[in-house]
Amino acid sequence: MRSHIQGDLSAGQFANKLLQIGDGKLPEDSSTGLIIMPCGQIANFPDELLSKVYPNIQQNFKYQDWLSHRAILTSRSNVVEKLNVTIQKQFSDVRIQFW
Repeated sequence: MRSHIQGDLSAGQFANKLLQIGDGKLPEDSSTGLIIMPCGQIANFPDELLSKVYPNIQQNFKYQDWLSHRAILTSRSNVVEKLNVTIQKQFSDVRIQFW
């Protein structure tokens, strides 16, 4: 929808890739079963993933535009929950003030 409204071609291409994944139309690695999709970066640990997707999050989290350009996609809600907890722990010492 964002690509349609804002004319963002890269968002449209990404949306099409997601549709292809959902329809089972992208090739898989026969040894791992993982989908072969040359985009983004690979991270081996959750902390590494979060630092790549959300660098300097303690300084940048208050900027809506910065946040709106980042996402982590996962097929399981328990993974999302664990990542959310990890992110929230980074803010245990940060005081947030709303005006």
